[in-house]
Amino acid sequence: MTGRGRGHTRRLVAVVLGILCTGAAPAAIAPQPTEVVRPLFPLGPRPPATARVGDELRAVLGAYPAHAVFARTHEAPSGDGLLATAGAPRDVPERHLPAGTPAVAWLTWATGETRPVRTEFGQRLGHPFLQLDAPAGIGATRLTMRMRFPPDGPSTRYESTPSTIPPDATLEFGLAILPQAWGQGPVRFSIEACAQTCERLWSREIDPSTETGRGWLDQRVALAELAGRRVRLAFETEHPGAGEPGAFTFPVWSRPAILTPAPPGDRPARILLLSADTLRADHLPSYGYPHDTAPFLDEAIAQQGVLFESCNSSATTTGPAHMTLFTGTLPSVHGIKQGYSTRAAPDRTTLAEVLRDAGYATAAITDGGPLGAHRGFARGFDTYVENQKSERSDVAETFARARAWLDAHGQQPFFLFLHTFQVHAPYDPPPAYAGRFENAADYPDLPPELRRTPALYDGEIRYLDDQLRAFFGDLEARGHLENTLVAFLSDHGEAFGEQGWYGHGAPVGQAVLGVPLLLRGPGLPSGRRIETPVGLADVRPTLLDLVGLVDPQPGSGRSLRPLLQEAGRDWQHRPLFSESWMEKGVAVDARAAVDRAVTPPAFVVRVGDRKLVRRPGPTGPHWAYYDLRADPDERNDRYPTTPEEAADLVGLLEAYARGDASVPDRDVEALDPAVERKLRALGYLD
Repeated sequence: MTGRGRGHTRRLVAVVLGILCTGAAPAAIAPQPTEVVRPLFPLGPRPPATARVGDELRAVLGAYPAHAVFARTHEAPSGDGLLATAGAPRDVPERHLPAGTPAVAWLTWATGETRPVRTEFGQRLGHPFLQLDAPAGIGATRLTMRMRFPPDGPSTRYESTPSTIPPDATLEFGLAILPQAWGQGPVRFSIEACAQTCERLWSREIDPSTETGRGWLDQRVALAELAGRRVRLAFETEHPGAGEPGAFTFPVWSRPAILTPAPPGDRPARILLLSADTLRADHLPSYGYPHDTAPFLDEAIAQQGVLFESCNSSATTTGPAHMTLFTGTLPSVHGIKQGYSTRAAPDRTTLAEVLRDAGYATAAITDGGPLGAHRGFARGFDTYVENQKSERSDVAETFARARAWLDAHGQQPFFLFLHTFQVHAPYDPPPAYAGRFENAADYPDLPPELRRTPALYDGEIRYLDDQLRAFFGDLEARGHLENTLVAFLSDHGEAFGEQGWYGHGAPVGQAVLGVPLLLRGPGLPSGRRIETPVGLADVRPTLLDLVGLVDPQPGSGRSLRPLLQEAGRDWQHRPLFSESWMEKGVAVDARAAVDRAVTPPAFVVRVGDRKLVRRPGPTGPHWAYYDLRADPDERNDRYPTTPEEAADLVGLLEAYARGDASVPDRDVEALDPAVERKLRALGYLD
């Protein structure tokens, strides 16, 4: 799909989806009534166009891509305006930008205010450039300048290939106007069915000056009158004021699809994947914690499903760990490592892409920050929500948005990914939870000013657990949990003085790498606890296997299905790798918290209960070796006295480190201002 929304007809491919099959015991999840989805745009190897309205990104028929021009600090005398000029964006070849090429450019400054302006490219010293006037009185500020090309004319039209409309079909779609055109007046959206001639099926005018016109609008249109007819569906927009000087608009259609009732017995399972950021496993009662931090997780998932007692994260920070979750590969392969602008390798297919190609409606509702769409996390999701509030979001808001999405899509096979920073620092649980767990004595290595933080952390967990109880109650009442595979996990944990560390990032102890992993769903064992160590890279192949799909791009993870059948006893000898790319962490001593600089990366390998850590040193690698069964708190480094015990693990990590050296970082131009504010609020940026 081209990116500039030109007015000529676009040919779209109708995709007929295959039906999922069942497998050997434990069987693929039993079918329940739902709908079959037939998207009307390609789902092939090229990613679809996307558009963002508010904090919700969607796949669309055609977009008007935002090209980054610059991000830099500007100085303006008080009371004066600011003249911002810039050369052509790097991703648009200069030959495509002759003088007079129209553009819509906008500046976003530190306050978050944005001003779009219709402009055009000029020429300076033979090269194209843009010029923009910023408002007076803004003084010194951090400016981000982006641009879009406007449509050629007042209308756009997209047309599908011919398709026979099945009985009882419904057309589902969304529509919106991008915020940069909200001041440009209303747009009329219409749909036609075309054979020899075209007939109008539906139309609506959207006025972005109203509150309802400033977001995504989801629509359904019954196609009963077209049943059995072979037609093309045309999606058209018209901007009545587009002929006026300086007028422009950016209308978009999100994922038009035909929904039909699924035949009995051929309905795929649904998947709900929940990630509670920064939740260490050993602070849950299901994992032996003495405090009642998560009774609902214990009763409703651990006791009714499968609990993996030793799940190792692949990374100590949010971005790398979650991309492992989606790709089944480790950070040194998928490319999300250090910083917050690195992006995933484009050749790695994500879990959402696999499931969308198999006919799933896909959505992610996240708290944003390190999980930015610009890094590749949105790939494969029809809807990708990044909560862009500068402060940490409340999980109740995340669950409310999830309920709304499920009410619209819950009868389809769906993959819904939910991510919350509720348990992430700064620890500030609601007042009713703040004093619930006074367990400071559990962490004597913390300095006095930090000893209450584990109690506040536990209060955050209990608040999350109570919100989960309410959320699951609503889903059950609405029927959304029927035939649904639920996976609950975390990306990494949090240190409270272990090995002299506080927080996460640089430390690689099990307080940070040990995360919960629980599965529940039809056909899965109830109350099963699995001791064999597993990793986050195993989640993707496991979910695909349990719903009857073959992973088209296997990574380093394995499906855990054999362990559910008690057939994976040889897995005790499988190496599990982890990485840390942070350059500093918070160390604790007897007086206060201080920063401790480290040299990344740190690599970790675990085989059974044996664990080896490799950190760069001034004269060569520094090694640390632990026996986790005899020394679960990792207080006794055995490498200085018995290095021969770890010789085989040294070989594994040396080979692993050599492989990482060949994988380059993949950077984007600059952080979006909203993402930067969120990262600062979470403590990731100074």
